[in-house]
Amino acid sequence: MLNGWDEQLAQCCQRRTDKITLPGKLPAGLDGAYLRFLAQYRGGEITADCCLYGYEQALEHHRYLEREHPEFSRTVWPVGSAGNGDEWFFARGSNTILYYDHDAGQYDAQHVEDMRISFTEFVELHFLYRELEDYLDRRGSLTDVQRQDFARSVNAIRDGLFEDYPFTPPE
Repeated sequence: MLNGWDEQLAQCCQRRTDKITLPGKLPAGLDGAYLRFLAQYRGGEITADCCLYGYEQALEHHRYLEREHPEFSRTVWPVGSAGNGDEWFFARGSNTILYYDHDAGQYDAQHVEDMRISFTEFVELHFLYRELEDYLDRRGSLTDVQRQDFARSVNAIRDGLFEDYPFTPPE
């Protein structure tokens, strides 16, 4: 179980039916919650801005980075995509989530933003955005008070995260 999200993850991510041996071909020191996710799920989309890679996708993307951007590949591990060409990575060593904006240029340390959150917080963040999107689908819009409450919920994960998040929340 990933911090009580098993039911929510099962709604948006495909469960693995086969067993994989971890860490397998993964680099040492990756976040334990992330490893549990890889062992249980093949990946999936929490929101349009958070498409998590499964084990095979992460390995494939990392191999691409090793071939085409070897220096960058030694500093990051691919976690997922944002559905628009942008990507999410782990910073190796710190295990914090990095955001890469594909419009910023080549893969390198200068073109990633450290979100300063763990994988668990990353998943929590995107479940908040998923709840917001579901609410807006049913109700149509937010009041100013609801918008402020949402920003406070995001900032409860990490102070300033709402402002640092690279995508504008849906209205």
